Amino acid sequence: MLELLSITVNIFVLIVVLKQTFSLTYRLNSFDRQKEEVVKKLIKESRDNLYLTSTISSGIETNLEYKKLNEKILVKSLNDIVKNNSEFEKKIKTFERKLVNK
Repeated sequence: MLELLSITVNIFVLIVVLKQTFSLTYRLNSFDRQKEEVVKKLIKESRDNLYLTSTISSGIETNLEYKKLNEKILVKSLNDIVKNNSEFEKKIKTFERKLVNK
């Protein structure tokens, strides 16, 4: 009788351990998917940032070639690049916090 009780308790313990293992595995996989989504967003934001900076730089280059660029336009374009880069840095920090907090 005692052996039967011991076997039953061991089976219940095994079931609980397996249930916890599956639960942790599911949570880990969920975390990996969320992390992957955040990284994809970061890559997309990086690509968008690169396109915008490239467009502004091309505009500066074109205007310099045709000598149509005055100081105000140049300063505005450079300020746009700086602003764009600082906004991107903020987004990176936000993504980093999301990754750490998950």
